[in-house]
Amino acid sequence: MYRYEAIENLRDNLSDGQWHSTTKILRGHTRHFSSADDLMSIIEDMKSNGELIVGANNSYRMPRSVLESWRIMRGLGMKASASNMGAPRFFGDILEDDGWVLAPLRTMDVVHFHANFDDAAQARALVGLYGMTLYNFEGLVRIYALDGSFAYKKVCDAKDDGTLDVSSIRIDSQVKRRELCDLPSDFVSDMCDFYGAFAHALLRQSMSSVRKHIIERDDIQQQIYLWIIDAIQRYDAETSIPFAAYLHSAINRWVHDLSRKQFGRAVADSELQISRAQTVFQTKHNRPPTVEELAGELNEDVNKVRRKMSTVKSVSNIRDATTIIQDDYELTVVSSESSTGRIEDETNQTLLSVALTTSAIEHPNGPNVVAWCGIYSRYWGGESTSRRTTAAEREVMESMRSKLVDA
Repeated sequence: MYRYEAIENLRDNLSDGQWHSTTKILRGHTRHFSSADDLMSIIEDMKSNGELIVGANNSYRMPRSVLESWRIMRGLGMKASASNMGAPRFFGDILEDDGWVLAPLRTMDVVHFHANFDDAAQARALVGLYGMTLYNFEGLVRIYALDGSFAYKKVCDAKDDGTLDVSSIRIDSQVKRRELCDLPSDFVSDMCDFYGAFAHALLRQSMSSVRKHIIERDDIQQQIYLWIIDAIQRYDAETSIPFAAYLHSAINRWVHDLSRKQFGRAVADSELQISRAQTVFQTKHNRPPTVEELAGELNEDVNKVRRKMSTVKSVSNIRDATTIIQDDYELTVVSSESSTGRIEDETNQTLLSVALTTSAIEHPNGPNVVAWCGIYSRYWGGESTSRRTTAAEREVMESMRSKLVDA
């Protein structure tokens, strides 16, 4: 390749408007130049001529005016799509990395606690204009405020006097977040549309895990949008790491957190470990492994592997619970096995049931049989899952998750 062609290809590549690290540039283009120093001399010339913006970690990107002129002259497409991912990404007619300048990260405090929706709404009213309150479907409430001590005290006082039925109150200080209202609405909307489709490629290897926790296709897409919005609020543009790369890392971590949030770190990690070992064995031998063979793959004691598999199976039965809608009532089906028989059999055999029972016994206000019965009825006894969990039940389940994490 002639040198002028190599320079044109370099400019074509850099005209996508994304950040390119020096390592990435050298890896992709050095072979077309006489040396790495020759290539970097071209980069230095482009920087001196105002054709490149310099970012953190020795990264570079083209400003909008330069990339538009170059791509028009070269007849290259101007809008990124599934078939043209090398084009610049414009959202609301703003180049992606120019948009972050409009909405720098702000330092704030975050108050976390668990509550039902009504108490979350009441907390929002208590805090008023001093903070932004968000509630998710798991009952976790977050209050974002420039001074979280005010919101923290308000919530604690409301809990103490019985105004709010909340639990697990804590505060994180000096957290950096981006306010969505600082970004143009078209920018956020177009970004969600683009990455909402692009995220499926990022999740290709993890989609089976997502479907274990989120059954409906529309609900999966909604979760993807929530992850994208969360990434937008957290992303630190000053690192000069492309947003797509940050989203790829974050979204796959959040997929694994689906299990960790719901059932505890130990169970989620055991499930992942067993699944990977089974896949490796299946690939090698074209059949599923026995427990003894699985233990060999994991280099662990057979009895320990049996306990892990029993725990994962028990949790999986809860996770896969479905609701059959009848005309006048709902019936929760945990699995095809006898729920009562299984819970009695596994109370002394699985970490899950031991953690639940121990947590109920060690409740701060004394053994809480009512909370234990409520959790049992909700997940094993056929009670409708539409009932709101009580604060005591949430405290027991939070303690149970902690014990599973430490197991």
